[in-house]
Amino acid sequence: MQNNKNWSRDQILILLGLRSVFNEDIQATTAEMIYGKTLSLPAEVFIKKKSCRRTTEFIKKFQPLMAKIRPTQTAHHTDDRIFLPKQIGHSKNVFVRNYVV
Repeated sequence: MQNNKNWSRDQILILLGLRSVFNEDIQATTAEMIYGKTLSLPAEVFIKKKSCRRTTEFIKKFQPLMAKIRPTQTAHHTDDRIFLPKQIGHSKNVFVRNYVV
């Protein structure tokens, strides 16, 4: 993947794989913990298969907690003060620089 020009396409598949791998410690996948159900892998689109795995007690308790999480409001930490030199009132020409990202 180091010299691959289409690394972003490969990254999507790698992340999909990481989120769909079964974790033995918690008896669930990352997707089950976050979304409440398993992800459909590209090969599974064509194959009808029922999941035979039972939801563990940890996941049953964890899913409602994750559903309640909401983003917190962020604070605006900028102070839009404008610096004006004292001599600006006596100037004929003024250069205005506007920093916009």
